[in-house]
Amino acid sequence: MCVATRSYYGYQIYNSQGYTEMAWEGIVGATDATQRNKQQIIESEHLMKALLEQKDGLARRILTKVGLDNTSAMLQILIFGRTDL
Repeated sequence: MCVATRSYYGYQIYNSQGYTEMAWEGIVGATDATQRNKQQIIESEHLMKALLEQKDGLARRILTKVGLDNTSAMLQILIFGRTDL
């Protein structure tokens, strides 16, 4: 599977080679979140949301270790400040 991103300089194509399975799932999840919200640019917030949605992912484990147990709610409140992503 490949993911294409568009920038001011044209398109950049990424493939799963060189990424861990969980990292690639995060990239694909960020792309999906962007498309679901009818947005054209993948922002860091989309990637963060996708990484935190991974049940056994590193991002969620880190936040749990520092005492944040409800990562979905914390993500919406602390990072986005909104609930539409």
